[in-house]
Amino acid sequence: MSLRNIELIVVIPARNEERHIGVTLEYLAKQSISPKLTVVVNDGSVDKTNEIASKFDCIVINLPLRDKSALNTNALADVYNFGFEYATKKISAYTHVLVVDADTLLPPRYIETLILEMNRENLDMVGGVVRGEEQTKNIRGTGRIMSRKLFEIVNRQYPKGPGWDGYPSLKALQLGLKSKVLKKVKMEVTRPTSTNYSKSRFIQVGGRLRAYGYPLIYVFQYLIIQSGRNKKPRFFIDGVIGYFQEKYRYEQDLRKFIRYYQYKNLLSKLRLTKVTN
Repeated sequence: MSLRNIELIVVIPARNEERHIGVTLEYLAKQSISPKLTVVVNDGSVDKTNEIASKFDCIVINLPLRDKSALNTNALADVYNFGFEYATKKISAYTHVLVVDADTLLPPRYIETLILEMNRENLDMVGGVVRGEEQTKNIRGTGRIMSRKLFEIVNRQYPKGPGWDGYPSLKALQLGLKSKVLKKVKMEVTRPTSTNYSKSRFIQVGGRLRAYGYPLIYVFQYLIIQSGRNKKPRFFIDGVIGYFQEKYRYEQDLRKFIRYYQYKNLLSKLRLTKVTN
């Protein structure tokens, strides 16, 4: 697809982001490819988030004040979904969707670089990495671009279950759609990501693994590794608690695929170990 035909919509959730939203929108405005529409979903802010965002070339959707922040909860999916619904109705011919956190600074050619890579390798999702954060194979969080094809497959919304932000990546993997993390394309954030130990955080991790149908052997392996990496033995215990407490389940075909995919990976590692030995 020619860069001239790109119809990109951007959705940014924001709650009490007066210190960050302005510079995020400034960096977005400096992109070599301008978004067709940018939507800031103001999630009940009580500061100047709305006032600051309204000064830029974007639409601000003001949601009612809620008791608690949606950050790091399943409720954040709803915040995004308000933006997705508005943007896709406003720009019905959209070709790509970009999600950006309110504290993310995109380098000037970020959008162009990612879309060129999508065109070159026929990708349906691509993302850069936040400088200083752990890199993974799966695209999650801020700065991801999805093709219209993938976005339609996931019903133009995030699900409301645990691990909702990883759903498009896993769905793409299940359907054989290509995605890629561009490790050399770095984003900056104006607010460092918290890595502090949190009981609720690791309970959520266990719940996410259960909801997606990860096999128990993988869950134990993953939690043991993360517990050791973070030097927090409670990580394993809280993760197991979250796993067995979680009631939400994603669709059966996706859960079945993830179980098969992880068992296949495990067998491949065991064979490699035998050959090495």
